[in-house]
Amino acid sequence: MKHVLVSFSLALVAVFVRRAVSEVKLETGRHIFFHADAARLFRERLTEQEMRPKEIDAFRDAEIDRFIDELLSAADAPELLVGMHQVIGKALATAYRHHIDHTDPITDVPTIRLLRRVLTDYEPMLEWAEGAIAAYVEGGIEESRLAAWRWHLQRLLASIGGAIFIGLFLWHLVYLAIRVARSGKRFEFFGPTSLVPNLQDLKDIILMFKWFFGRAPRPQFDRWTYWEKFDYWAVFWGVAVIGGSGLILWFPAAVATVLPGWVFNVATIFHGEEAILAAVFLFTVHFFNNHFRPDKFPVDIVMFTGRVPLEEFKREHALEYKRLVESGELAKYLVDAPSRPFTVGSKLLGFTLITIGLVLLVLVVSGWVNGVLLA
Repeated sequence: MKHVLVSFSLALVAVFVRRAVSEVKLETGRHIFFHADAARLFRERLTEQEMRPKEIDAFRDAEIDRFIDELLSAADAPELLVGMHQVIGKALATAYRHHIDHTDPITDVPTIRLLRRVLTDYEPMLEWAEGAIAAYVEGGIEESRLAAWRWHLQRLLASIGGAIFIGLFLWHLVYLAIRVARSGKRFEFFGPTSLVPNLQDLKDIILMFKWFFGRAPRPQFDRWTYWEKFDYWAVFWGVAVIGGSGLILWFPAAVATVLPGWVFNVATIFHGEEAILAAVFLFTVHFFNNHFRPDKFPVDIVMFTGRVPLEEFKREHALEYKRLVESGELAKYLVDAPSRPFTVGSKLLGFTLITIGLVLLVLVVSGWVNGVLLA
């Protein structure tokens, strides 16, 4: 964040000295100060979180640099205002509000106070920019040109998130390869500790549905249940669909040389619909399997504590428990239960995140329904 604000501020000084009218120059001077002050506050906060100042100052991101360079290639001051405020300014303000709404309200109070202070400077700044851009349009600047420039920058900014998303996925694959190599053991793709689906998962699904209707006993599971494997592999599907369609939209000129135009329409639909599907699945099926089942309700805090009660482990993963007991390896996995304050805090955070997820589910579904009805 500091890297974005500092690069942005220094570059704007040089550009607006050359291109803007005096009123815009004066107001932009104040805005540069706000950005620089925000960068200073972020630097101080990062040092409080035990990051070394040299590491903070040395951080660079090639994608962010590329975006800043593109923003500064604007043809004139109106385009610069659009990029500076309607694109990156709004994106920063949205990110700050998102962090305030989703971070821990107790342990992250210093960051929340910092972001609220920054927003008190940003909100009037963005409001002024809207008026300035409107004045340029009234003075004869083509609104369609500014809209096209805004769309171009927004797409480029979104591509940065896409690049990070794909990069994290690729790093996950590298991490898995390193873990397997370091284990010194031959990896069994269909073994009991593998996430690769196998015939036993199909049998477990059939037995589970029989159990639902009282036709069979509840099946016993090994290291991974079939729904946990499904949750894991759903990410691969999401990366393929969202990432693949995103790359098509990211490099339209290159894609258009080998594929017909209708591919872009399909990619646009896939990119949006898969994102909606992922959100709906996360806040319904995933939430039910992990939090709303009778034996899990109202919240499972293992995602925060990293520990599961032994009785629950026996019940949820009976086959793995039996195997560890027989091999004598169970003892090395036994740890102390989390402290009561940690448990209470984890439950509060879990309730908060689940509530936010359910609210988002309602908003996503209502937005999708309204879109269908208005289509």
